Amino acid sequence: QAATSEALTPLGCHLAALPLDVRIGKLCLLGAMLGAADPATTIAAALTCKSPFAAPFGSPGVRAEVDLAKLQLAVGGSDHLTLLNAYESWRAIRSTKERAAFCQQHFLSSRTLDAIGATKDELHAALREI
Repeated sequence: QAATSEALTPLGCHLAALPLDVRIGKLCLLGAMLGAADPATTIAAALTCKSPFAAPFGSPGVRAEVDLAKLQLAVGGSDHLTLLNAYESWRAIRSTKERAAFCQQHFLSSRTLDAIGATKDELHAALREI
């Protein structure tokens, strides 16, 4: 019988060090290698948390308002880049009151955006340890 090796590849060792699904871990590693660690970890964090876009129940008019608000944050028809834009736009606002207004205007969950930020910080720390 041929001997089989169960040793991890170098990439596998790095991926095993990250608290993520392998595909999202690859996004973080490749983003770091290509000098785009910040947006890559933001997108990875957003993918591991629930969507920050609220979906309130109501009349079709409310649904149209929600869609229009999301469209204002849309980037290139990409859900991932739209998530990135929503997070970065929210993060750029320093005032708690203005952040709350931004979330209300765009039907975003401030609590979920906070969770994305905390997850992103954890991912940055994990990448620094690799």
